[in-house]
Amino acid sequence: MDGFRVDVANLLVKDLSADLPSEAELAAMDRTSGTHPLMDRDEVHEIYAEWRKVFNEYTPPRCAVAEAWVETLERRAKYASSEGLGQAFSFDLLVADFDAGQFRQIITDNLEQVRLTGSTSTWVFSNHDVTRHATRYGLPPLNGRNVKQGVEWVKAGGPADKIDVDRGIRRAKAATMLMLALPAPPTCTRARSLACTRSRPSPLNSVRTPRSSAVPSMTDSAGMAAGSLPWEPDGTSFGFGTGGSHLPQPGWFARTP
Repeated sequence: MDGFRVDVANLLVKDLSADLPSEAELAAMDRTSGTHPLMDRDEVHEIYAEWRKVFNEYTPPRCAVAEAWVETLERRAKYASSEGLGQAFSFDLLVADFDAGQFRQIITDNLEQVRLTGSTSTWVFSNHDVTRHATRYGLPPLNGRNVKQGVEWVKAGGPADKIDVDRGIRRAKAATMLMLALPAPPTCTRARSLACTRSRPSPLNSVRTPRSSAVPSMTDSAGMAAGSLPWEPDGTSFGFGTGGSHLPQPGWFARTP
């Protein structure tokens, strides 16, 4: 099915009618009322309602999914409304440890919100902004927000003695099976379907992307989550190209299933 992924869908509308508050003032502002000057403003849904009219002119209607980091399930449900984009990524599983209790509570809460609002949930365990869950699940748990553990490991240089790669891959496969069994759409990119892990290259300045050049800190997070796919078990870039890949790949990609 054809459609669109709307990046940072919650930032499309801003109120710049007054002097921009300081960073500290912005951090203290309520992000759940729909009135924050920079993010998740209620007016954004008027725009997506117009988009939905265009999407529905096609046969079949075009789909869309919001990438919206918002504060509550209720706020996210507005993006998943059938009068708007129709879907919104649920990042709750993405920030959880590999823990049955955490998974159960997150799934229960999301399905209850679906029931109450008539929206939908779109499940995801990783995206391009975080360390892949095949890596995170090979690291010690963090009692929630395990995504942070992945980032810290990357910043430390991706030390092999700090990660259980086989355990991470086993758990990533199990998580994928869970996601596919849940009601509502799952989201799984090719890198995740191959259970690809992630590590920091050495040296760090071997990262060669326009984004990493403009924002060096991106090499510690998003850049390290968007590494090239392994197409073959050997070669300079595992089949990505003859001149090496735009992001270095860890050696264990040679045995990625």
